[in-house]
This record gives sequence, C-alpha cells and structure tokens, in this order.
Amino acid sequence: MLGDENGKFGLDVVIGLSILMVTLIFIAQYLPSIFSADKKELTTYPLAYRMTCALTDSPGYWTDGINEGFDWWNHMGDSATIGLSNGNAGVLDVDKIDELKNVYDGGNNYLLVKEALGLSGETEIYDYNISIQTVPSTILSPEYSTEPSDDNVLLIGKPIPDVGEVAIFEKRIYYDDYTGYLKSFHGESTSYFDNIGQETNHIRVEPPIESFVIDVEGLSDISGPIPELEVTIGGDVLISTADDACIETFDITDKINSYSGQQNVKISITNLKGLVICTNAGKFIGGRLSAKIVVAVW
Repeated sequence: MLGDENGKFGLDVVIGLSILMVTLIFIAQYLPSIFSADKKELTTYPLAYRMTCALTDSPGYWTDGINEGFDWWNHMGDSATIGLSNGNAGVLDVDKIDELKNVYDGGNNYLLVKEALGLSGETEIYDYNISIQTVPSTILSPEYSTEPSDDNVLLIGKPIPDVGEVAIFEKRIYYDDYTGYLKSFHGESTSYFDNIGQETNHIRVEPPIESFVIDVEGLSDISGPIPELEVTIGGDVLISTADDACIETFDITDKINSYSGQQNVKISITNLKGLVICTNAGKFIGGRLSAKIVVAVW
C-alpha cells in the first residue's frame, strides 16, 4: 500500500526509500574511485613507451641552443636525448650501447641519465631500469644478454620493484655489429676461419648457449682440396660433411644445449672460410643477431 487516506506512506515504502537513499549515497562516494587514477599511474605507461621508441629508433641528439649534434654522450650537460639506433629503426649501434654504460658509470650518473631519458618531472618522481635480454626471456624469469666476459650487454637503473605500478615495454632489436659479442677460438682473438689446408679450432662453452652457428661463406680456394667440415664434442659427431654440402649455415644450438657442464667443441675445417657465431648476446636469425630491449618505469 502506498499510503492511507490521510496521505501517510506505508512502512514498506519508507524502508524501500531508505535503502535506495543509502545505495545512492554509497555509489556517489565510490564511483569516482572507479574512474579516477593516480596522475603518475596515467603518465608512467606513455613514458615507458616513449623511452623504448626513442632508444631503439632514434640515434639520439643534443643541443646547447646554438650548436647541436648526435654524439649525446659527450654533451650530457646540455639538452641531450639518449638514442641507441644506428639510424635504422630497431638496429642498435653497439658503440652507443657501450657509451650509455660509460655515461651511467655503474650508477654514479643515474640522475644524469634519468634527465636525458626525459624522466625528471617537476611534480612526479620516476625511476627506471633498462636492459637487453634474450628473446625467450620473461618478466618473471629474465635472461640478460651477455658478452664473452659474462658482463651484461646492457643493464642500468634501479632494481624493478616487486610491488606497485610498474610500466614495462619490450621491443625486438638487432645489433649493427655483433662480432664483439662472439666467443673466440681457444687461444685466438677471433672465431673467423679461412684456411686452404686442414685447420682445427676449439671453442669452450658451458650450455645453455643462446646461439651456436657455423656460417660457411664459401671456399678459401676454388682450386684447393675438397672442402670438409667436422664438428665434435668428445666422441660425438655433431656435423660431418664434405664438398658442396659444406657451403651453408649450420645451426647446432640445440645440439650443443643437449649437453651440460663445460664442453670443448672441436671444429675441423678444410678449404673453407666463414664465421663461428657462438654467443649469449642474442639469437642468430636470418644473418643477424637478435635480442630485445626491456624498459621499465615506475
């Protein structure tokens, strides 16, 4: 009943209106929190994305208002923007990677790099972490790309926190020159081979390895002996081929990674030239060494 003849509301109506009013008050108080977000949270993801693109697609830049250039590492005190590209999007200049590590100086210039990354806001405080990781690497289980010395190719910034709002972007990259990241033949300074007669070299590895590829370019001498290639670990033969079958790219990464502990890979070559790509800096794909850059901002 809505009311009696005197215009009074029934008890059920009063209770219903009370519940409705309480519900409306609750919604009015709670609704803004659903659609609002912390200002820093709203800007963190665009900043991480912008940093990733600038690092991988731009060569970097500096200006003092009068002069300008691209050697940003020499002008960090000016208005500098850090970029690692060699001029081609997604292709990193390995020398610029080293320059960034030198500028960072083990964390002594954390704030200087932070400013050149565009993270020095007037009202918000940001932190960063930048690394180059292997392609299979994940956020929960990162695998950092490493040099033959086992130093990281690139890892700068503060440790990524386990809690809180962290924006993470990653992008596939290629190195413009990967030869400095290759393990050399034992007792040598290179893993390049070019010999008419038989030549035997050794590479010591400890699986797992990111890439182990023998890239045969061709014959050392077209009038020389029949080309041969044999690769062994102990008494196990991984490759044994001769003649025209030698002229190709042999990816034996999976075979190498089936072993555990330190291994001595013996490579015997006759009348062939090419390169052994043994590295933990990235995956050898289509003639290029690939990894990914991972940028975190919080």
